[in-house]
Amino acid sequence: MSITTATLRQRICEAVGLRHAYTTTAAGESDGSTVACTSLDFPDQSLEGWYIKLTSGSTLQTRKIKQNHYNEGIIVPYVAFSAQIATAVTFELFPFNPDYIMAYINEAVRDAFPYLSKQIINDESIVGYNVLPTAVFDEWAVSTYPDYTTLSTATAAEETSTIFLGDSCLKMSTAAGTLYYSSNSWKPLMSLVGDTITYYRLVNTSAASNARIYITTITKGGTTSTEYSSSHSGNGKWESLYVEKVIPSISNPTESSDLAEIRFGCQTQTTDTAYFDKGFVAGTIDEYLMPSEFSMIVDVYVCDNWYLPETIESYKTKFKIKTKDGKKYLWIDDVLGGTKIRLVGYGPFTALSTDASTLNLDTNWERVIEFGALANLLRAQAVPLSSLSISEPMKLADYYQNKFETLKKQYDTRLGSQARKWG
Repeated sequence: MSITTATLRQRICEAVGLRHAYTTTAAGESDGSTVACTSLDFPDQSLEGWYIKLTSGSTLQTRKIKQNHYNEGIIVPYVAFSAQIATAVTFELFPFNPDYIMAYINEAVRDAFPYLSKQIINDESIVGYNVLPTAVFDEWAVSTYPDYTTLSTATAAEETSTIFLGDSCLKMSTAAGTLYYSSNSWKPLMSLVGDTITYYRLVNTSAASNARIYITTITKGGTTSTEYSSSHSGNGKWESLYVEKVIPSISNPTESSDLAEIRFGCQTQTTDTAYFDKGFVAGTIDEYLMPSEFSMIVDVYVCDNWYLPETIESYKTKFKIKTKDGKKYLWIDDVLGGTKIRLVGYGPFTALSTDASTLNLDTNWERVIEFGALANLLRAQAVPLSSLSISEPMKLADYYQNKFETLKKQYDTRLGSQARKWG
């Protein structure tokens, strides 16, 4: 079941008597400088230095309180809200910045790992004997272009709706725009020297003569040679494009005709939108870059053809995981060229970022995370809390920390001894 940041915050605060929830009874000033609530039960100026967090309406903001007036039921923040606060808007009051509570929850989730792990199945990132770093465009450490690629004269974006395989694909819409993998940033591509190779990629666009893929080779003497695939037909459906090219050999590192760089790219020829998904270049390799979403691998399966949207046949195979140059690589037994590789394992949960963010937890794990977040809150806010009705907050933090440490092991979500950590 899913639980939101807002619900976790509510439960955490209720556990130690910190929840002060109200609803506005009238509209505040038009410039957002006041909040009106006649049901406030705090004496004049007693809320100075506290925080008010709006939890409904169009202005979901947090402000530090400058003053409050009991008779009028008015709260005045140091900094006005960005708009007038209407009637029937819910809000909460805290003796410290409540936005910190999200950080305390995220810290508890991190500290619960690996006992609390997200179960992951990925059968799109790795293709047997694929020399590209990843078959799909699922890795986006930088939001404007996929990992391991170079963006040139183009505007790129991660697309999560119009996809064929994986969780996301590449979206481009620039005339003469290109994005490519280069041997300068991914050295295994140089293993293709002297071979005739074929580059495949799934492409979708609604404009004819717009999207295509290409292979470019550059020699040490600066000679550039490019072969292009045919353009997508523009029917708005996914098509498998391919291009073939002879890769120059290296006979002597000083010869100007020797290969210096090889590129496998995607190109848009107009400003119409095009989508690029899974790609494959057959080579001779014995290691595969692991998707960053995994922290543990349980099983590896060799499946049927790499471009099939549904996996029909598969068999389990042996594997090893090693670290090289700061990256994790997978060695797989009995792999076949052009087959999709299914990975089954675990990874950490994505950090919460808004009140609406959710964690998919069962009832037991909801309580475990609440205990961990409570311990973090009580330690971090011991000074303001000790001045309230909470006595010995550090001692109480130790109590919740012990419950957190004990229960996270009791409710281990992994597959027991089968779970293998990264090397």
